[in-house]
This record gives sequence, C-alpha cells and structure tokens, in this order.
Amino acid sequence: MKPRPILLIAGWGFKGDALRELGDSLTARGHAVERTSVLELGAAAEGAPADFLSPYAAGLLRRLGKDGESVAPVGWSMGGLVLLEAILEGKALVDRMILMSSTSSFVSPVGEGVPPANLRAMARGLKRNPEDIVRRFVADTFAPEILPSDRLAAEAQTVLASGVEELAEGLEYLRVADFRDRFGAIGLPTLVLHGTEDRIIPRKVAERLCSGLKADGPLWFEGAGHALPIQYPDRVAAAIDRFLQP
Repeated sequence: MKPRPILLIAGWGFKGDALRELGDSLTARGHAVERTSVLELGAAAEGAPADFLSPYAAGLLRRLGKDGESVAPVGWSMGGLVLLEAILEGKALVDRMILMSSTSSFVSPVGEGVPPANLRAMARGLKRNPEDIVRRFVADTFAPEILPSDRLAAEAQTVLASGVEELAEGLEYLRVADFRDRFGAIGLPTLVLHGTEDRIIPRKVAERLCSGLKADGPLWFEGAGHALPIQYPDRVAAAIDRFLQP
C-alpha cells in the first residue's frame, strides 16, 4: 500500500523549511511530504476568510482539500492549534492527526500553559525590541540545548524575517484561540509527541491533550524541549511512520 502523504505545519515564527530534516527522514521512509507553516498558510489564504475562521485555518483547509487525497497533517506548536481549529470549525476532512509539542490553548492557567500577562508582555516587547524578544523565544524553544551564539543569532534572524507585524498577529491568535472545552469531540486517532523539558508548552498540557482526545500517550521524548522535530527528526519520523502504518 502506498504510504500516506504528510503535511508538516510549523508553528509561530518558523517557516516550513525548519522541518526540512524531519521531512527528509519521512521521505526516506516512503512518504510524500510537504512542508508549510502557520504564517505561510495565513498568507496563502485568498480573500477574506469566513468570520468563524482564522486566516491560518482557512489556508490550511484550502491546502488539505487541494489534491482530493487523504493527507496526514502534522502540527508543531501553533501548527497543532491551527489544525484543531480547522477540524472543529472548518470540518477539515482528515481521518487522523499528529500533534508535536502542541496544545488546545496556548494561554492557560499557571502550570498548564503561558500566563496571559506573559504573552501580553511578549507582544509589547516585540514592538519595542523585536530582536531581544525573538532571541529569548528561540533560546526557550531549543532549551535545554544551549545554542552557540552564532546559531542563536541566525535562528532569531530567520524568525524576524517573517515580519514583526505578522509575528504580532500570530501572538494575538495564540492569545485568543482556545479549544479546551471542545477538542474532546474530535474523536480522531491522534498521536501526541512531546518533550519532557519543553519550556514553551509544559508537559501537563500534553497529558491533558491526550486525555481529552482519548489518544495513547503522550509519546515522551526524554530530555527534549519544544524544538522536538528539529532536534530529533529521525526519532520523530520513526514515530510518525509507525502511527501511519495500516
């Protein structure tokens, strides 16, 4: 049987190219892979989206229906949140999904997500000193790995290349998107992958996600942080490949 096509969806600040090594590892396992990101999906949404859909989810719905074939969506971080929206609000026709380092609500109670005040401070800082805010974000994303200063600077510049206005719009989406009371109705086979040392989305969130979705897991990656698919592409690809086997 032909392996299922896979759509990799990167989260806030990252382009689809950030998931290149994961995509290459999946391709080596026989999958046809496309990489994108929430910002790229939002930019690709043609015209004004429906009132009940974000431009990110509208772009994702358009992509999922493009070729008329069943695609396995893989959402990383905000990419997973947008995927939940596309399924709940847009009735995306998928029969399974993979969530990596993701959540049903980015802004959550203390210990279960980012406090609202922290996100507001990040949004203000993005306007005043975007370089500093983005460098901190990148450092937290890759933690507990400590990036060399030159790589940290390069990763930060890649994020900033998305545009401060676009990044601010993404933060606003993260502030308001909340599917905690509804995501349990999805009922799809779901694989949840999460690093035990994730500083962006705590492990309690992954546990709650699995409980609500009635998914097995989470499949923990010991010692891994939020950049799970970048830091461990082959291990993540192997887990996804196993999950998608008929």
